[in-house]
Formats: sequence, structure tokens, C-alpha cells
Amino acid sequence: MNVFQRQLPSAAAWSLMLLCITGPLSAQPMNVVAPTYESLLQQLETFPSQRETAALYEASLGRLDQSKTISNPVLTLEVDNFLGTGERKGFGGSETTLSATQPIENPSKRRARIAVAGAQVDATANRGEDSRWRAAARLAQAYVDAEAAIARHALATEGMSLAEAETRAVAALVREGREAKFREIQAQSELASVRSQLDEASANRAIALARLAAIVMRDQPIEALGSSLLNLSPSHLSDGTTESPQIRIARAETLVADKQVTFEKRRAMPDFSVTLGLRHFANERDAALVAGVGITIPIFDRNTGNIRAAAAELRAAEARLAAVELEVRAEKVAADAAMFASQSRVNAARVSVSTAREAYRLSRIGVDAGRISQLELRASRAALVSALRSEVDAKLARANAEIQLAQIEGRLPFGVQR
Repeated sequence: MNVFQRQLPSAAAWSLMLLCITGPLSAQPMNVVAPTYESLLQQLETFPSQRETAALYEASLGRLDQSKTISNPVLTLEVDNFLGTGERKGFGGSETTLSATQPIENPSKRRARIAVAGAQVDATANRGEDSRWRAAARLAQAYVDAEAAIARHALATEGMSLAEAETRAVAALVREGREAKFREIQAQSELASVRSQLDEASANRAIALARLAAIVMRDQPIEALGSSLLNLSPSHLSDGTTESPQIRIARAETLVADKQVTFEKRRAMPDFSVTLGLRHFANERDAALVAGVGITIPIFDRNTGNIRAAAAELRAAEARLAAVELEVRAEKVAADAAMFASQSRVNAARVSVSTAREAYRLSRIGVDAGRISQLELRASRAALVSALRSEVDAKLARANAEIQLAQIEGRLPFGVQR
């Protein structure tokens, strides 16, 4: 029997040839398994960012309710003509008036204030929707990064096992005098390189899982995933007519700025007040009603500064809207191109993996038959490992493109409906 065949069990070789990048399923048995991506989406509202968004929306509703309130009346007690001289000495000739004054706001001013608050509610709601998509995107990104790290770690582990077996086989051949000592040194050098790659993969795996645990608010460290996203072929749910969340936010903020201009203009309008009271005459012990009407006169304060500032803010909001529309259009084109390119890359990687597997299989047969050297076998193994890594990278690039598209289109990544 060939020495290399004795040192490298066929089961180990075939395990690498049959290795498929299926994310968490290809990893070794783990203890703590993360919930599935779909179940985590169901818990999205419990994330701190979503609780903050809900609180901000509630605050905007409170400001809308407050904008609809009417000013409180002013109750006034006045005492006139007391502690004087003559018949006004003491309180004998005093006049006591108890009156209530009700400010009456200009109706157009009140409508403008309510319109501003209502526009702010809509803007906050749009920000909340965008925050939801961004939170889902962060979750999806952490999930696919962790899945890719697990797949790379599993691949590095398999590569390490085969490299160790190949090194033992070469050492046996050197002892039998069938290979030069240089070949053993070469194999050991390559083994050290593969070991460093495994250490790096282990560190990256731990980092990715720690980030995922932090996002999903898990106290215990996660060691495996409950579902796979890398193997999903993303499907576009948007029909192209849905407006991007970023554009909706910018348009809502522009509307707020426009309503604010109207409100600032109407704030300069006069306000009215109506007074009604009861006056008591101490000497005559009589009483009489008093009434009055007041109006503010906009002589010194015409609110011109606030009007000018609001108009400038409106122009700034309109400029932001135009910029966002151009930016989103460019990002959509880039994301579509990235999705197309990544899908082509995945297809090419699958072909490369299939070819590399067959090449490795034939190399094994050649080594067993003594027709090719261990150096050629190591080269074919390295090519297979490289092809498998490229497949992981291609799937990760496709997942990243899907996440980017989902944010632009305002939906949950990976075609998950809610």
C-alpha cells in the first residue's frame, strides 16, 4: 500500500471534496445556537434603536396634541382707591374688581401651528420606518458576517486536518528515502501557514459572533446560527414604484420647513383678549360688571427674524431633498449592478469549486498510483481551498448587495415579509 495512502485516510480527503459552504450547518457541533433570522425580525421592536424610535414618535404625537390646546384664562383681582386721604382713607372707598381675561388666538395662527406639529409627526413616522429598515439591515449584516466567519473557520479546520495528514505522509516518505528532506521542510512550512490561517479564522469567528450577540442582546456568547442567509438567492420585492425611505424623510422635512414658514408669518398677526369682571364699591356697597377687549399691536416685534430664518431653512431642506434624490438614484444603480455582479460571481465560484474538487480527486488517484508528486497534490488542495473561500466571499458579496438594496427600497432584507 502506498505510504501516502496509509497516512492520509480517504475519509478526510473526501470530507474536503464534499465540503459545501452551507453556513452554520458546516460548523462543528456547538452549544449556544442563535435564533433564526426570521425569529429575530419578529423581535425587532424590542431592540434599543426601535424603542427609541417609538418614544420619539410618541413625543411628536404629544406635541401635536399640545398644539391644539387653547390658552388658559387669566384671573385677576384688583383693589383700587384704598389707603388714600379724605374719603379714600382706609378701605372705605375702595373698589374691588375680580375679572377673567381670555386670550383669543387668531384662528389662522392656530391652524398653522397645528399644521407644523402634524408635519413633524409625519416626518418622525418616516424616520421610524427608515430606522426599522436600518435595524433589520444591521441584523442581517451581523448574521451574514457571522455565517461567513463560521464557514471560513470550518474550511480552515478541514484544511488544517488535511495539511497535517499530508505532512505526516511526506515525513514517512522521507524516512523511507523516497522523498528529499526538502519536501518535508516544505510541507512543515505550509502546515505552519495553514495553522496561522486557522488561528485567524478562529479569531474572526469569535469577533463576528460577539457582534451578533450584542445586536440581538444575548448575554451568553453565540456559537452557532439557527438559519442560513448566504445560500439564499435574494429576490427583489419592490416593483420600482416604492419611494426610498431617505427620499420620504427628506420630503417630509421639507414639508415641515414649509409649514414653519407659514406659521412664522402668521405669528406676527395681532392677538386678541376679552376681559369680563365684577367690580365691588365699598362705600355704596354696590357692584357692577366690567368688560374689555385687548389687541396686541405689532410695532416693535414683527417676527421678521424668525420668518427669514424659516425661509432659509426651507431652502436648505429643498436642497437636501434634491441631493438625496440624486444620491438614492445613484445608490440604486450601484446596488443593482453589485447584485448582478455578485450573482455572476457566485455562479462562477460554483463552477470553480466543482472543477477544483474534480482536480483534487484526480490528484489523489494519481498520488495513490505513484504518477504525480505530493507537491502537485498540495497545489490541487490549495486550489480547492481557494475556490471554496472564493465561494464564501462571493455569497457574502451577494448578501451585502441584497442588504444595501433592501435599505434603498425600504424593505426587510432577503425577501422576508412582515
